[in-house]
Amino acid sequence: MVNKLLFFGVPFMLFDDYRLRTDPVTVTLESSWTAAGAYKLDWNEEYGYRYRLQYSADCANWFDFPETIHTATITGDRSFTDTTSPRPERRLFRVRRDDP
Repeated sequence: MVNKLLFFGVPFMLFDDYRLRTDPVTVTLESSWTAAGAYKLDWNEEYGYRYRLQYSADCANWFDFPETIHTATITGDRSFTDTTSPRPERRLFRVRRDDP
């Protein structure tokens, strides 16, 4: 189905096949060290949304962990362990959430 915006005079509009979400979107990201010295990251996800975990050393250039790009199939928690960052390198993380 093609999204359509139909006008029926001013100020009336009819939207067909659009979604409006009014609740705030919050993704909580928690990190910890594993016994092996790697970063362990946990975050919450909501069914149907697309997520990706990213990292940066300077907050200007962000890179994806390719294995974390996915669409959530359940609402719940997800974990990832970053074994690519040598300790004690400073690394910043963020979770990006895209609409389905």
